[in-house]
Amino acid sequence: MASSAAFLDAMRLRRIGNWALYAITLAIGINTHLFFSFVVITHAAYFLLTFLPQSGVQGTNGRTQVAYFFANLVGMLTFMPWVIFTTPYLNAASQNTSWTTFAVPLTYLVRLWAARYSGVFVDFDLLPIYSQILFVVPVLLLMFYSFIWMWQNGSPSARLFVILLTIIPVSILLIPDLLFDGIRSTVARYLVPVFISMQLAMAFLLSSKLKENVRWKRTIWQLVTAIIIMLGLVSSIHAVQAIAWWDKGSDYGFHEAATAVNAAEKPLVIVGRFHGDLFGATLALANELEPHVYMLWTTTVESEEMYGYDQVFLFRPTPLLQQSIEVSNEKRLQPVVQNLLWRVVENEN
Repeated sequence: MASSAAFLDAMRLRRIGNWALYAITLAIGINTHLFFSFVVITHAAYFLLTFLPQSGVQGTNGRTQVAYFFANLVGMLTFMPWVIFTTPYLNAASQNTSWTTFAVPLTYLVRLWAARYSGVFVDFDLLPIYSQILFVVPVLLLMFYSFIWMWQNGSPSARLFVILLTIIPVSILLIPDLLFDGIRSTVARYLVPVFISMQLAMAFLLSSKLKENVRWKRTIWQLVTAIIIMLGLVSSIHAVQAIAWWDKGSDYGFHEAATAVNAAEKPLVIVGRFHGDLFGATLALANELEPHVYMLWTTTVESEEMYGYDQVFLFRPTPLLQQSIEVSNEKRLQPVVQNLLWRVVENEN
């Protein structure tokens, strides 16, 4: 928001100080969130479209073009140390995000889109189909109408910017999902710019409609606004009190796993060495574990390391770790939480 506000101010006022502020926001944004690049691309598209008379936006002069170029150059240069540092770890980064490439049925993907985008305003977890028709569909229709209203009634600069801030990130994420499989277009942290544009469009629609001259129309839109706010508050309270939420995947299993481990008197949780998203999953589990729980990170485990504990658990073990337990230590694994947690028990043979 700050970077976009600085960008629009710099485009409108055309002062060096405004462009300097924009360069600072670019540097902060790109160094705090990699997908801030969607915002940078949106700014670039907006800047280029100002050259077209059809855009309805005031064009830029040579001084503005130079200022825009140098502001982006400064922002990108501040990111170069991260580029140099992370380049050797690109394979690890690819493994950590491999879950975004999982193939899912198109019907399920559509359902995720509906829940994700309507959830900006109303989110009651991943509801059954009949509940989605009741809550999700009306919100999506209202959201779609808000963009139409903005395009028809907003100022040329406002409508162009909001539409670009929606279309560009969604297109970058959606096209690979449709062509190569994946769920990139449903991940909340990738869609922050889109959520902002949706809120701006909805705010413009409601604020405009609340000024209707016809009383009965104004009353209807007052009621719509009240319902949106009320449902948003209720769903937010529900989400805060919930153990886990639909968009956190295996978080439901984490709570069940932590409960099983905490119930033991002196438990040991063995975690395999870093692979995929194991580090983040382990942090999520550890957040719910009690102080009496011991944790061990290792690739293989010896029998001596399991002595002194009344129960030993494996959390998302690697095949090598499973083999170490079952073959080297002559133990067997008893599932506790499907695909998440196993209990190490004596082999009955």
